[in-house]
Amino acid sequence: MKRLISIWLLVSLLVGSPNPLPAAAHPNAVPAECVTRSPISPRTPGWVFVVNFDKFVNNIPVGCLMFYRTIFEPSDFVPVVCKLSAGSDIAFRDGYASFAVGSVQCPLNVKAALETLSPPISIPAADDYPYFSIIAVANPQTVTQIDPYSQPLGYYQPDNRAYHPAALFNPLTTTGGYMSSAFNGITLTGKLDSVYTAFLTKTLLVEHDGQDGTYTTTHYLEYKPQELLSRLAPIRFWTNGGMFWIGDSPVSADSYKGILDEVIFDPPDGGRPPSNPSRQYFYLPLLVTASAT
Repeated sequence: MKRLISIWLLVSLLVGSPNPLPAAAHPNAVPAECVTRSPISPRTPGWVFVVNFDKFVNNIPVGCLMFYRTIFEPSDFVPVVCKLSAGSDIAFRDGYASFAVGSVQCPLNVKAALETLSPPISIPAADDYPYFSIIAVANPQTVTQIDPYSQPLGYYQPDNRAYHPAALFNPLTTTGGYMSSAFNGITLTGKLDSVYTAFLTKTLLVEHDGQDGTYTTTHYLEYKPQELLSRLAPIRFWTNGGMFWIGDSPVSADSYKGILDEVIFDPPDGGRPPSNPSRQYFYLPLLVTASAT
């Protein structure tokens, strides 16, 4: 489970490296940047990418590429130094990020990073994933009108544009909320059955399920199913170079505004709803801002 709230975390901006750092020396000790509040229990071995705002290098958030050699626990960890987009205005405190303008961007070649592990992991440059989840623990501000691409939470843009992005959005107005997800070039939007409460983060989850050859995509709020949206083929995903966007996307008119605790891209689909989730986390106001110019 995710860390307890610490005392204070003060940050300022310096330029971060786009390259992964060396893999963790003790693979069974989960590094701070890899710990998640949301439960992950993969159905198959595979990789997971996490941004949890718990670790910084030169005051820039560090993401984590994890690999599960078995479904029981992660075995390998590769820290990934991210960067802030130009003009960003993002505050960090106690493992939370408050977005006013801009995004956290994490360039990562998943395939190449896994090949540096010991022993190395070899995966195809492109593969079909029958299971795929994107999870965000968030409390967004409301927007004036519903746009499927407003309030972007997590967005993966492959370098090879012959392959489609994978993404999660949360357009939210004062009268109602929606979730949008994008896989295989198809954007699905469904209405939420409740709205957010001030100062409480909630878990949003899109789950693509390929069990028994029947492919479904479902949106969840607080692990409660909102709508069975569509039946899709397996998620076609390019791993040989791309950018993980947190809080923005190339297709959004505006960047995310609100609180983010963590964003998880989970191809082994360990984010499927547990039987007894315990959500809703109180956060304190975020007072320290990192700005990019």
